[in-house]
Amino acid sequence: MRVQTSVQPHAVAQDEALLEAVVRAVTQAICGFRPQEPAPSAGQDGRPDLPPLLAPQQAADLMGVSRNTVDRMVEDGDLPSVPLRQGSRQRMVRIPKAFVLAMLADLNAGQSITSLKGYAAAWQASAAVRLPAPAVPEPAGAA
Repeated sequence: MRVQTSVQPHAVAQDEALLEAVVRAVTQAICGFRPQEPAPSAGQDGRPDLPPLLAPQQAADLMGVSRNTVDRMVEDGDLPSVPLRQGSRQRMVRIPKAFVLAMLADLNAGQSITSLKGYAAAWQASAAVRLPAPAVPEPAGAA
């Protein structure tokens, strides 16, 4: 005699996720706070849907400002940027996603940024330390 279960294995996992979501919502409603989600570490990407270098419009959308504001911030040196093209009529830059996400995470954590230019300089210095040293090829006759 075979016993057939009425609950499929994948349905149990969905039920557990639903239960967890309900518990979080009830906790938030009763206590008035939201449990802290762990922040992504340096090796994890908080927004895998975005490229590593953001177009100015993408950065503006993330920061909640206009594209013109991002362009001015790049021109003033407040936002670190990578120039892809320097033409006489058209200039193309990209903004590192890691910088924008780090800045937003710090602001959401309650950190006060008094000088965006200073914050960008500190971020660039710390990013330069984390970069691996470039491999230097050995001369052909040095073996």
